[in-house]
Amino acid sequence: MPGRRKRWLTTALLLAIVAAMGWAATRRAPKIALELSFAGYTNTAMTYSIGAIGGPTNITMIVETAHVLVKNSSAVTIKLDTRRGEKELCDV
Repeated sequence: MPGRRKRWLTTALLLAIVAAMGWAATRRAPKIALELSFAGYTNTAMTYSIGAIGGPTNITMIVETAHVLVKNSSAVTIKLDTRRGEKELCDV
């Protein structure tokens, strides 16, 4: 009798573990609701002075910056990288 009882307990425990794993695998992920709205853009003139053989030369570049409104209405935290392109502008 003790061997049969131990076998039943082990089987019940394994069944409970498999059921818990199945429940965890089939749970729904939280809904992600992210809304992006274009608000406009800004043109900024940036002037750089470059030393040359004939004297300093000024270069003017027009930098366009977009303004986007972001609305997160979900329980999930979302990280947006807004620094894209800054490295290229700063390396000039």
